[in-house]
Amino acid sequence: MGQYLGKEELENEIARLSAHNQNLIKGLSAELNVGKHLEKHLPSDTYVIVHPIIGLYDPDILVISPRYGFRIIEVKNWDPSNISGVGPNGSVYFNNQESANPMGQVKKHRDELWKYLKASFNISNATVDCLVLHYGMDKDKFQKDFDKNWDSAFYKNTIFRDQLNEDIDNVLRYSSKVNSRGISTETIQKIVNNIKISDKKFKEGELIETVTEKEKIIEEYEGEKKTVTKLVYVVIAMLLVMTVGIFKMMPLDSKQEQSEKDTGEYQVQVATNPDTQSNSQGLPLELDDTVPDATKPGEAAPMALSSNPNVDSNSGNTISQSNSKEPRPEAVESEPLNNSQITISEMIGDDQNIDKQFELSLLVKKFNYDPGSETKFLLLSDGSDTIEGVIFKNTPGIPYISVNSTYRITGTLSVYDSKLQLIISSVME
Repeated sequence: MGQYLGKEELENEIARLSAHNQNLIKGLSAELNVGKHLEKHLPSDTYVIVHPIIGLYDPDILVISPRYGFRIIEVKNWDPSNISGVGPNGSVYFNNQESANPMGQVKKHRDELWKYLKASFNISNATVDCLVLHYGMDKDKFQKDFDKNWDSAFYKNTIFRDQLNEDIDNVLRYSSKVNSRGISTETIQKIVNNIKISDKKFKEGELIETVTEKEKIIEEYEGEKKTVTKLVYVVIAMLLVMTVGIFKMMPLDSKQEQSEKDTGEYQVQVATNPDTQSNSQGLPLELDDTVPDATKPGEAAPMALSSNPNVDSNSGNTISQSNSKEPRPEAVESEPLNNSQITISEMIGDDQNIDKQFELSLLVKKFNYDPGSETKFLLLSDGSDTIEGVIFKNTPGIPYISVNSTYRITGTLSVYDSKLQLIISSVME
């Protein structure tokens, strides 16, 4: 029997989360059962470690063998009835038009393991490779439903539930496309003694894949929206109160006007078009010392507050004018602060950019979908850096998103759990 590390911790985690989302329990239970099968069928000199901490990641399962080195296994427990197709690169397409690429994910874990072994133990001659294990289906069913006459090499690092038998040691050994090189038992023991088991089994990895974590994000985002909405209502109410107060100032008699002229205090006066009689109906007051250059016939011009009244020589009406000839700028809708020329590094490198909106041209490296909250989670790249992207339910105008495709993405930079992420509001192809 192989040596199974982390089994007890995973069992405790499943028991603790038994009241949570069943999809989460389903995934963790699959990892636990795969570990048990490996423990049963692998030799005693082989270690099976669930959720080891490897640099930035904690992959599902790590197998260490003195004969063939290291194998990282990504376990997927997807129901085949929810899958519409599988690509030759391992991408899986679901009936809801979402997709995922577990092979791309586990290759990143493999690369991180290679760097970890080199940096921590100066190991560079052992074979390090990876596999995806579909625990939700058997190989025969997969070939019948999804195989498009692919090369047999596809099945070197994509395996299935019915292959967890007495031949699994050979399956792992020959899963690599290169000749496997082993490692001494002394070195294995050194690694095992130093490696740590993650205490976060329902992990984030590169993206936040935990239902409970997603719910926290959604609750936080919805709370922020409610706070902003309340603030908007307060501002509107204050503006209404100010407007009512200003309108009360409008009916001034000549004595008040003369008094304000003598003292130099602000006054409220109405400017009318030369072709019309004085308009007795007040217009919304602008808190500015600028009056538009012209008005339409029959309409009153906007009122202005001024300490320097002047008299229009043509109409005889008193008006307020500013020394500036520049018109007051019109209010415009908010636009992204930056175009696609900005990089992720520049965006996240300045704390003042938090809560600001940006527009970037980004590649979707990974896509994940939570059917419970209907939230989409993306890993985005500009070629040099990556950032997590979140698309919440009911975000309008979101097209079908494909992994390894580039989109023009607009979103607000925000912080959750000490990590920067982009709350996406628009995706353009």
